[in-house]
Amino acid sequence: MRLHQLLFPRIDPGILGIIEAETDRNLKQLAVVRLIVSSGWLTLSIVLGYGYGIVDWAEPVPFLTGYLILAAAFLYLPRRHALFQKLNRWSVALCDMPFIFLAMMQSIYSNPHPEIAAVITCLIFVIFILPAPAGIHIGPTLLATIEAIGFSVFLMHEGGLENFEWVPSIALLTLLAGALAIVISRRVLNIAQSYAEERTRRNVLGRYFSPAVADRILRAEEREEVDEREISVLFSDIRGFTSLSSHLDARSVVNLLDEYLSVMVQTIFENGGTLDKFMGDGILAYFGAPLASPDHAVEAVECGRAMLKRLAVLNQERTARGEFALEIGIGVHTGPAVLGDVGPPIRKEYTVIGDTVNLASRIESLTKEIGQPLLVSNATREATGDRYIWLAAQPLPVRGKKEPVATYYPGAPT
Repeated sequence: MRLHQLLFPRIDPGILGIIEAETDRNLKQLAVVRLIVSSGWLTLSIVLGYGYGIVDWAEPVPFLTGYLILAAAFLYLPRRHALFQKLNRWSVALCDMPFIFLAMMQSIYSNPHPEIAAVITCLIFVIFILPAPAGIHIGPTLLATIEAIGFSVFLMHEGGLENFEWVPSIALLTLLAGALAIVISRRVLNIAQSYAEERTRRNVLGRYFSPAVADRILRAEEREEVDEREISVLFSDIRGFTSLSSHLDARSVVNLLDEYLSVMVQTIFENGGTLDKFMGDGILAYFGAPLASPDHAVEAVECGRAMLKRLAVLNQERTARGEFALEIGIGVHTGPAVLGDVGPPIRKEYTVIGDTVNLASRIESLTKEIGQPLLVSNATREATGDRYIWLAAQPLPVRGKKEPVATYYPGAPT
């Protein structure tokens, strides 16, 4: 197992790709800075060394020339050669550290204050360790840290600092810089990973819940894996959709559903409902879960009424465009149901199951026979109390029930 896999064991492949791309951009920026610094350093050395005769500036010119050439190579060649693109991650260790060391080593021998030059060079090494990390690759940082310690000890010895008691301090300072660089890299990766996981959870919740409900679930973690409670289930369907869609091409059918479902889902969310799933042109939603609500029956009825109002507005827009109007049926039933993540491990879905769901679907199918767009069960009627004036529909048999099912449609709110 590679070192970066031990240090960063939870990296998501998507995050890894983003980090690698960002690393390449950072290395390009570092290459530009390197070229500017090396060219400026070389120009200053030529002017002061040869123009003004300052020997300690003239001595490193050959190495600074090599530094400039290699800096230009690390700027331009990674764009054209895959090998240099990989080597670019090691650019601090392969280019900056050794050439700064060689240049300063020549300068120290003719510098009137070699010990000061040696100390300054040690600080430069520490500064260059910080941009050494290349994404999740720890090797470049470790190599740059080892180089910095070895080069610093050698330069300080050559600079006249014979007392080796300072060596542990230099080593500790350099190791701290290397450790800090690795910690910063890990911190960035952990933040990116946590953000990705948060976005994934939010996207999953966003399939079922309104943004406000999703936020409450994420904060309070109120959603249990499996739960049984009383809820109100709403089932809606476009009447005659199969016949309507047979006269349309595939793109027109998709556009129709996109427009219709967008309006309906927004209405469900605005009324505190949870979207369970789409079934072609059908919508299954429920109220009172995953966050408990004592008024879930009222919320379901209000949602049904709001869906019909939104449909009327949508039909006005459709007819103005020369398109046919839509008719829907809505059935609502209140009762116990089981909620939870259902399905195999590779594809689980948070859904609701039970007879309550089935009966809501059966009640929706009765809307065609009774001629009312919204029907509710007797359980829903009782759960809403005296909130509405209820009108009784003719009890009709439904599949799966021995006795005819009593249904009601709401009048004006009381």
